[in-house]
Amino acid sequence: MNHIPILGPLLRLLALALAAIVFLMMAITFVDVVGRQVWNAPLPAAFELTRLALGTMVFVALPLVTAADEHVTIGLLNGIFGEKAARVKRFVVNLFVALLSIVWARELWIQAGALWEQNERLMFLGVRLAPYVYAMSVLTALTVAVALLQAGMKLRGTFKPPEIGGV
Repeated sequence: MNHIPILGPLLRLLALALAAIVFLMMAITFVDVVGRQVWNAPLPAAFELTRLALGTMVFVALPLVTAADEHVTIGLLNGIFGEKAARVKRFVVNLFVALLSIVWARELWIQAGALWEQNERLMFLGVRLAPYVYAMSVLTALTVAVALLQAGMKLRGTFKPPEIGGV
């Protein structure tokens, strides 16, 4: 088990949450479409519910994608690296992912603070937006932790991404 075992239970919980969110989005869409087509009564606030679910889904998936080492990559220069240089390259790429995620988490936290101060709410549901953006910031910070742990493992050559469903 070389794939960040210390975060295994948390990543499994996030995978379950992600599945629940995707199911929720499907159910919202189904109820909205059937209500609209059959009874001419769409689901109230379906757009806002879908918007919240989609945003949450993306940020719940971010640490999972990072842990599974499934970021979109281009291997144009892979052939020129030896094994040692390839390990260093993977280490540097993970550090870059961590750095970008730090900046992203910070900006999300600042935005959440502004939304909190402005008491920004969704129009139909009346739900405050700030807690969702704070959660997005925390999930992005978790991605930083995953990327940094992974970077060390890649440098040592001990990282092996989990198999599908084995997060």
